[in-house]
Amino acid sequence: MSFGQLSVYRVMQTLPLDRWAETYLVSLVPIPAARTDDDIVAALTVVAQRHESLRSRFLDGPRGPGQVVSPTWHPELVHVELPGGGAEEATTAIRDTCRRPFDWDAGACWRAVVITDGGRPVVLGLIVDHIVSDGWGLRRVAAELRALLGSGSDRDEELLAAAPPQPQQLADFQRSDEWRRRRDATTRYWDGLLRDLPADVFPWSTEAGSVGRLGVVLRSARARYALGVAAHRLGASPHNVLLSLYAIAAREMLGLPDLALTLQAGNRSLPRWQGIVSSMNQYAPVPVVGAPVGGDFARLTETVSKMSLRAYWHGMYDLDSVREQVFRARGVELDFDCFFNWQAFDVRQDAGTGPPPDERQAVVERVHPSRQVGPRLDLKVQGGDGLSITVRVDPSLLSAERLDHLVRWFDHELWTIATSTECDTEQMTRRCARAVRG
Repeated sequence: MSFGQLSVYRVMQTLPLDRWAETYLVSLVPIPAARTDDDIVAALTVVAQRHESLRSRFLDGPRGPGQVVSPTWHPELVHVELPGGGAEEATTAIRDTCRRPFDWDAGACWRAVVITDGGRPVVLGLIVDHIVSDGWGLRRVAAELRALLGSGSDRDEELLAAAPPQPQQLADFQRSDEWRRRRDATTRYWDGLLRDLPADVFPWSTEAGSVGRLGVVLRSARARYALGVAAHRLGASPHNVLLSLYAIAAREMLGLPDLALTLQAGNRSLPRWQGIVSSMNQYAPVPVVGAPVGGDFARLTETVSKMSLRAYWHGMYDLDSVREQVFRARGVELDFDCFFNWQAFDVRQDAGTGPPPDERQAVVERVHPSRQVGPRLDLKVQGGDGLSITVRVDPSLLSAERLDHLVRWFDHELWTIATSTECDTEQMTRRCARAVRG
């Protein structure tokens, strides 16, 4: 297995089997008029032949977990009649077809669902186990299907014409002498984490079997505007501005001066592997140790920026080797908490020359997280017309009411950073304390 596949394999083993389906990814591909089931099956067959992860079983053998690739795959379509349904209804219907988890030993760990309206195919839904692909890879699969079904863009056609790299090639590369220096550097990075972070902070010890999460999302055009302006003023990336605010919030919620935040390393910076359809994501812990709490927010952002860059750089690793390294040092199993998942890649630094959006347009909505297990604290950031900040928490940490106040704190602080000449982290921390404690 590649390192990303291995990470998914091991992480999923820590979750109850009946919760696996909560982690599955869904993609929707519009079906052009006059396309038949035969057309859809033909397109799926071509795509499956192009990407070995779509034809793979994942087994734990004598030499450890491995990927077994079948030479061919014959798709079977599931049909769901959904008259007039939108994307949200289609996604729900597709998820409903996977109440039981995929069997890694049995065959392809994904499914094709045709949404029909009056018997006419309108949407092809793909639901995949995360070990098959991450979101980036799934977007390529969807692009190739659009091209094969006749609705693809020029970029979709380019992806279909290009020969994709394969997970087995990546697995060989990651264990080769060519990658040895990076493997050794990653070992040293984890040695540093174990040296600098207190034993009661890292690795995180989440309560076994803890189930149940609260969720709330802030959707705000003003927050997007403010984040771009704040990043421009600070000379930092929008990612690191928001990560620094998250560090303040996590410290305050957990009552810890030192902690480890967990980034989601996409591991697609090497051009050779950018187009792979596989799971590349791995957890990248970033230490927040001794970073300034009382002082200028710019100093905190500078410190967090350096730490996050190092974490991402060392985000491709053999999880089994790291788990052994951690257990030798601490005598406990490796676990992760305080997740930060940045998906707002369209948000850029902004000089703020245009008028800011009206703050009254901000919406705070409580949501039911599809994942009811996992980290106790999880923040996901998405772009689009506005900025979406979704926070998922264990209710033992925060009530639903306090969670509403927390996401509004993010909105307020982004505006403060964008518009104020002085941003004191101690004042930010006090405002955060009022938000989460009242």
